[in-house]
Amino acid sequence: MNKWLLFICFTWIITSCSTTSNTTNSSDDQLKSRIKGNRMMNPEPSVDLVGHLRKFSGVRINGQGRSAQVFIRSQNKGESKVAFFVDGKQMYSFADTYVLVSGTKLEYIEVLKDPGDVAFYGVRGSEGVINIKTR
Repeated sequence: MNKWLLFICFTWIITSCSTTSNTTNSSDDQLKSRIKGNRMMNPEPSVDLVGHLRKFSGVRINGQGRSAQVFIRSQNKGESKVAFFVDGKQMYSFADTYVLVSGTKLEYIEVLKDPGDVAFYGVRGSEGVINIKTR
């Protein structure tokens, strides 16, 4: 009988925890759930590019808006050397990228940081690559 009582209590605890976690999802949790691997599909239009990039692991951002600096796999304190691409075209800087995609519906944001992923981009991608596809 003690085994059954323990089993029932354990089941009740598991059920309570899963019910609680499902009812307390915030908008941040919903955004994080859209990131699959290194890609965020259908980013929320009401969130700016900096807000979306902050959700990716391994991405560090200093500053806000178009003046922000984005770092991937790098502890550099100087200038960001991340390569930004919008619809397959390389952007000169994050500021240019930010201005171009602000207010635009995005299909996905892709953060490439592993050597195998950035090999296609050569030296340009040595500090990481951020691909953005608009609709």
